Amino acid sequence: MTNRITQFWLPGFLTFALSMSLLELVQKFFPQPFMLRLDHPSVLLFYVPWLLTLPLAGALGAYLSKRAGASPPMALFSSLFPVLPLAAIFLIAIPVGLVISHMLSHSIVAAAFLTLGIEWVAVPGAVLLAGGFLMRVFFSRRLVSRRIVGG
Repeated sequence: MTNRITQFWLPGFLTFALSMSLLELVQKFFPQPFMLRLDHPSVLLFYVPWLLTLPLAGALGAYLSKRAGASPPMALFSSLFPVLPLAAIFLIAIPVGLVISHMLSHSIVAAAFLTLGIEWVAVPGAVLLAGGFLMRVFFSRRLVSRRIVGG
């Protein structure tokens, strides 16, 4: 297998599968998401137990990627892999939705895309990235301790 597959795609897909499996479990056992009301029509819904488990998924993706010999940015990128498909969908859907919704109020469509982008891309991405950074700190401390012991 090529380096790109072992350093990015495999850890990324495993992180994606783990995060989506955890989301399924959270939706089954904790069916009520946390609601944050911003304005009358805008409501942000967060599955807090899922968000609390995402750093583990991000750390696992970064660990597997780093273990395969990836550079630190590539390891962080593989920890962010679960939100990349959603980010791509939003980058395509926002302009298309705004063009198609000329009959609707643009503020409703824009507010919906903004809240969905925050709920499913920005916040989970930040949490996954935090897990990736924790793994990066762990690896850097481990390398420093090996240098001290090795002399």
